[in-house]
Amino acid sequence: MGMNRQSQCSIAMGRVTCWGAWLPSAYLGELGRSIERQARNLQVDLEPQVVAGFNAGDPAIFIDGQAHTMCAVTAGGKLWCWGSNRFGQLGLGLTEGPQTCSGGPCSREARVVDLPGFVIDVDVGTNTICAILRDGSLHCWGSILLSGASEGDACADGVCSKAPFSLTEELASVAELSDYVVRVAVGDAHACAVGADAVATCWGSNQYGRLGITGVADEAQEDSVEAWPSVLSRLINVTDIAVGARHSCARVRSSRGQDDRIYCWGDNNHAQLGNGLIGDRQLLPTRALGPR
Repeated sequence: MGMNRQSQCSIAMGRVTCWGAWLPSAYLGELGRSIERQARNLQVDLEPQVVAGFNAGDPAIFIDGQAHTMCAVTAGGKLWCWGSNRFGQLGLGLTEGPQTCSGGPCSREARVVDLPGFVIDVDVGTNTICAILRDGSLHCWGSILLSGASEGDACADGVCSKAPFSLTEELASVAELSDYVVRVAVGDAHACAVGADAVATCWGSNQYGRLGITGVADEAQEDSVEAWPSVLSRLINVTDIAVGARHSCARVRSSRGQDDRIYCWGDNNHAQLGNGLIGDRQLLPTRALGPR
């Protein structure tokens, strides 16, 4: 299943269906269909509706979404996306279409993303999407803040990459990460990945300390943007990783046959780091408390 701010999508018998709430004046195609623009108030689809555009002979097997964009991976290794395209999130090489919704550039039907291989996983962030191919390469597009690139395309609200590009070489050369990526997680303004060597790296905005990198000690550094990936401090044997709006967490395999451990870092205003504290952000990974 995949969720965004007000709606949800699911897969049944290989078909993708979506339902939930939408505002006619700000609709961005996240339900994968056209809507009635004459309505003024918040509308709700109580029953799932089939998303248009998919190839009927290639069933969907995984779906993810955030904000106003949704993506699905099919059994044939294709990636289809629909919804908002303000930052080039659809990976189509454009940011002024392919259709126009009341909320801005969009697609009201699923469209295939041109990627150079068989897609095995995708993670949808607020304005950025990253996909892992079967050869272990990582490809990202959308908001340039997460891309690691110094140049990009002009978008409505800044700079973006409106077509997928590979981050594999940057991850391997700058962060010394394995050139085979096994996990990726994308948030509002940062992203993290795990290589086959169980080493994790993060890049993007370091506000709130959400990158968990070494040497960040003062406020000026903490609020900087790390355009290139930085290796996480003090973490090895990482098996999975997840990111929120202002914090990140990683699952670390125990070397003594014990239960895996969870380490988190970043903002802790709502006790989201699970370390028994509230309000104190953690700039480096700190172990979350387990059940008592």
